[in-house]
Amino acid sequence: MMDFDVFNGDADGICGILQLRLQNPRKSTLITGVKRDIQLLEQVDTARNITVVDIAMSANTIPLQRLLEAGSRVEWFDHHFAGNIPEHSNLTPHIDTSPEVCSSVIIDKALGGTFRHWAVVAAFGDNLIATAKTLAKSLGLTTSTQDSYQELGQCINYNAYGNTLNDLTVKPVDLLSELEAAKTPLQFLQEFDTFPKIKHQMEDDLTRAKSLTIENTSKRVRTVLLPDAAWSRRVLGTYANTLSQSHPDHAHVLLSKTAGSYVASLRAPISEPFGAHEVARLFTTGGGREASAGVNALAEDDISKLLLEMEKHYG
Repeated sequence: MMDFDVFNGDADGICGILQLRLQNPRKSTLITGVKRDIQLLEQVDTARNITVVDIAMSANTIPLQRLLEAGSRVEWFDHHFAGNIPEHSNLTPHIDTSPEVCSSVIIDKALGGTFRHWAVVAAFGDNLIATAKTLAKSLGLTTSTQDSYQELGQCINYNAYGNTLNDLTVKPVDLLSELEAAKTPLQFLQEFDTFPKIKHQMEDDLTRAKSLTIENTSKRVRTVLLPDAAWSRRVLGTYANTLSQSHPDHAHVLLSKTAGSYVASLRAPISEPFGAHEVARLFTTGGGREASAGVNALAEDDISKLLLEMEKHYG
């Protein structure tokens, strides 16, 4: 049987699995996808060892149970709502849903900070600016280097958003391969041309997004409606993070129309980073974490309900 690495295609998932493989290189089958591909364990039929990073256990309970019963050994690193974690001798969970951590930070702790530079990049990418700066300080990083890590994290995270891999600038598996070859963030920035390629696309998409109208749907909730276009799907999470950093006392709802429904990206106020996943989980395809969550397929008739629930939570 083969080994599998299953991970989210965003900055946290990629930087998390990267830390683990730099620590313990192994030949494995990689399973990942766009940001909202979270039921990835379904793609594993049989396996000897499975490492899962930045994927909600609650969205994979059935295939997880199947694989555990078949004898697969599973190690799971995540910060999303997990649901009921199975008690099984073959499962080693590392779950922490605290709003100030991400999966790469959990892995950084497990590895004793050996590859902390990548945890800093991941935390910046996951919009955990204070956490990223705390980790950066422990490494003695200059302000200039921190700024570079922040841009890199934002670009890796941006690159994961889209309906399909065709929406993305670079496929996550290809990006992981380059990062692994580089070994350090600075070496990647200096020796590979992928970063400026992603950055240029991100800046172009952000310029388009910033031209859209922002509605104050309640005292502390701001909403943006994005069109049905590849650029809006790509920029959805990045623009949500940009708005939340600019208005830390407000919650944000970004809605991107696609294929007859809407994708919703939710951000709790940075000053009150709790409850976003509770709102998202009221809808069938919703999920996430305390500070940041989303709904993958929201009916137009449910938009008013979503905004009402956000108002109930944040005023």
